[in-house]
Amino acid sequence: MNHDLYGFYGVSVWIPNAEHSLTTLEQTKLVKFSQYAAFTVADLTSGELELWATGQAPHYDVVHDALDTLVARLRSTPHQIRINPHVDREDR
Repeated sequence: MNHDLYGFYGVSVWIPNAEHSLTTLEQTKLVKFSQYAAFTVADLTSGELELWATGQAPHYDVVHDALDTLVARLRSTPHQIRINPHVDREDR
């Protein structure tokens, strides 16, 4: 869908910063996910992937011009699967 809407292949990511701590992101943007993959910016960008600001910090897109390459590079980029201690699957 991202390609149809915006013309590029991308995966949404949230990057903690001074205004948006990891805990805040877990309690808001990631609250519906019991687990999530955590990457470092350096590992993503060294793998020939790009981070594009969406204008809605701390939201970015990890992008590449070829979908298969994007998926393969994300899969091969070092990451950790983290448990979200703030998960809330209740519909509000």
